[in-house]
Amino acid sequence: MTARTRIRAKTDETRPHPEGQADTATSRARVSKRLPALLHRIAAVLVEATAPYFRTLGISIPAARVLVTLLEGGGTMTVGGLSGTTSIDLSTTSHILRRLEAQAYLTRQRQEDDNRVVCAVLTAAGRRVAEKSRNASLRHEAALVGEMSAQQIALFKNMLEDAYENARKNLKPE
Repeated sequence: MTARTRIRAKTDETRPHPEGQADTATSRARVSKRLPALLHRIAAVLVEATAPYFRTLGISIPAARVLVTLLEGGGTMTVGGLSGTTSIDLSTTSHILRRLEAQAYLTRQRQEDDNRVVCAVLTAAGRRVAEKSRNASLRHEAALVGEMSAQQIALFKNMLEDAYENARKNLKPE
């Protein structure tokens, strides 16, 4: 099989099918090649592999994302900024922050110039857990990309960012 034939076969394998097509083993296999299914499979493997480690730190995966985002954001961010950066809705972000504050990993403070704005500030203990979480995240990313070249990794990340923006713009509850 030539490279062109392999590309054509892969393209045919993932091309959307017209309504009413018979349900065959071939069409069922194609579902697993669609982006939503592939992304779900990756997410499921990541959650299964990473959740136990984060539990040893006493946090959830979303809490780890919040802590790492705070760490990489300089240690202080607004609640709205954290919500937007992590793609975790505002209400859930507030609940996560409440739990992290109870664990003494951060404090919440009103902004001096605008009392309506609340900032999350990492504590020393929170910084230690955030650093462990970031290191774990980097290990997980390395496992995910495997032997990809730096160029492939950059392209993959750009494509995922584009897909995320397309999803935000084009997908609405049905």
